[in-house]
Amino acid sequence: MKHFAFLSILGGAAAMLLAGCSSIDYTPQGRYDLFTNNRNNEIVLRLHPIKALSPDKVALPANINDAFFQKTLENKFNESKRFSVISADRQDKYKDAIFILDVYPIVKFAYRDTSSAFAIGYEVDMAFNGVNRDGITEFSLNTRGGAADKFTKSFTGYNSGGDTNDVLLTRAIDKCFNQLYPELCRRYPVTGNVTSLRSRGDSVFMQIDRGSEHGILPDENFIVVAVDQDQNEIFVARARAVPARYGSRLEILSWNDDDPDVASFYHPQLVAENKALLEHLFAVSQSK
Repeated sequence: MKHFAFLSILGGAAAMLLAGCSSIDYTPQGRYDLFTNNRNNEIVLRLHPIKALSPDKVALPANINDAFFQKTLENKFNESKRFSVISADRQDKYKDAIFILDVYPIVKFAYRDTSSAFAIGYEVDMAFNGVNRDGITEFSLNTRGGAADKFTKSFTGYNSGGDTNDVLLTRAIDKCFNQLYPELCRRYPVTGNVTSLRSRGDSVFMQIDRGSEHGILPDENFIVVAVDQDQNEIFVARARAVPARYGSRLEILSWNDDDPDVASFYHPQLVAENKALLEHLFAVSQSK
């Protein structure tokens, strides 16, 4: 009962305990209620009409349109596993989205010529605005990506690299997405429940109920926190993930030695003796 007494007084002691962690670069998460089921973070992708810019007034191919951009971005989000896009025909589900992502694409036709080759390609500028459920913009990010097909001159004509317009545009969109994705991972982390804790020699490992199917990457950094019923948080440890499909092993890299209560209540032996303590432990991804 002593351990639950400690957890029950977290509300009054949290400020003091977190003050004892002033040397730790840690921000309370406060998002555990969003990650207690098995669905991934759902978003609404709202694409605004493409603007095409070309100095020679070269028109975009007919298959390169708003629908192409929408589908390409949806595929990128769904492949990431960390986010899934609510389709436009399911507006009844929009209320479940964690945010709306407004996308403003500009496509520029690019041409470069040298004595031995020339390249034809596209440059894509994408502005992303993340809007929360209250209609307030939480973040904005401008990205740029480009891709080109190189044609080498020869005695018989020109030898193409073989890339079609849709392939080139997909590569350019990929580059924009890859600039956006780390920002989204930082703002919307994966949170898992700690289901076990064990030690092997000098190493300590935790198991969580989130894995690659939830978007966790190999060697992704995590923090471990203890959370009471009032959502007060105690920073416990830093860890590194080794994900399997539906769960991950976390190798503890360092404990929060600045807080004596962490050592007193969350070392492996004590947790092994009192499994109920696991109910209060969460792991939160920490993307750079």
